[in-house]
Amino acid sequence: MHPTVDIMNGDAKQAKIFPHEYADDRVSVIREPNGNEELEYDVERLSEFSEPDVNKNAITKVTIPTSSKIARQAGQSIQNLLLNHGYVPRTSSYHQVSIHPKPVDLLATVSPQEFELAIRNDGTALEVEESSGSLNIIDAYFSAGSSTPKIEITEPTGDTSMKELTLDHNSGSHLRFEKPIHSPPLTATTAPEYAVGAAKYFCWRSLKIGAIPGLILAFLFPSIVPSSG
Repeated sequence: MHPTVDIMNGDAKQAKIFPHEYADDRVSVIREPNGNEELEYDVERLSEFSEPDVNKNAITKVTIPTSSKIARQAGQSIQNLLLNHGYVPRTSSYHQVSIHPKPVDLLATVSPQEFELAIRNDGTALEVEESSGSLNIIDAYFSAGSSTPKIEITEPTGDTSMKELTLDHNSGSHLRFEKPIHSPPLTATTAPEYAVGAAKYFCWRSLKIGAIPGLILAFLFPSIVPSSG
């Protein structure tokens, strides 16, 4: 852009995050908004449905790889861009619902089977962040327009239950609810799965409670906790 300037000591952090809406397509890029977690989360989502085109030579390690058009539009309407592609913007009001499966007995605790989750949304966008494993917390994010979504959970037993939520439309909600999870009965068919699940469950907890702390202490305080012990 400036071939006659021999030395340029520019600092990328001083550049504006978004280009002007009428900027040259060849240099229309979005700078990473370091220090603003919500905005950083949103701009990174833009690259999931957009990729560099005529601005590819302007993409660097401190910019977000999007098309020039998306880069120019994002400064004025990043929330609408995300909503139109099914994402819940974190830079605007939204609702968060944390679903906590709660095993009711030992079999449900060690069961390797996963439950099924279906969410019926009455708003414009919905995101579900699922963790690995059957008994981990699941977070669902709803756009601000959602008010009474429904959550349907199918347990490993095949039983299905429905829960309708009421979200605070004005300020956004962060709700938590626990769902009791039952397990199929112990039979000759399910016994091998329960045996494997129990071995993984108790072996890992034994390591966490005993072996791992012991190794750390033996490394940090060998005079108090000898490695042989």
